[in-house]
Amino acid sequence: MEKIEARKVVSREEIAQRILVGCGVFGGLVGAGGALANRLEIQIPMPVIAVGTVITLMVMAGVTAIYWRMIDEAAREAHKFAWFWGGMAGAAVALMIGAVTDSAWLTAMYGDLKPAGWLILGMGGLLIAQTIGYGLAWAGWWLIRQR
Repeated sequence: MEKIEARKVVSREEIAQRILVGCGVFGGLVGAGGALANRLEIQIPMPVIAVGTVITLMVMAGVTAIYWRMIDEAAREAHKFAWFWGGMAGAAVALMIGAVTDSAWLTAMYGDLKPAGWLILGMGGLLIAQTIGYGLAWAGWWLIRQR
């Protein structure tokens, strides 16, 4: 008798989780590479950063579409709720912090940046605040429904 190999059937949720882990690993590697280049005082040309960013965003949009098709309706609702309420709350907090932050303190903390540097710093802070708000709202959405 022939021995038939048993293949593990991977669920849609497992594929979606693997996509998320892959995105996290990719982001971590890019961040570590940027930190290493900064530490070694390697200046990456702005056109290289711009092209890399556009390519990454295009790939991530495709990955996001695949992920969205893989998750069930409950997970979709959790994401929509979290991005709307958590993202908005995070943005509100970031804007309030920005309104009361002294520019002298920012200059002391980050140095004298060009306008593009301040723009990137502000956008990054806003995205971080929105992501924190999203994470809290997403966790709350699932915790409430686990009862």
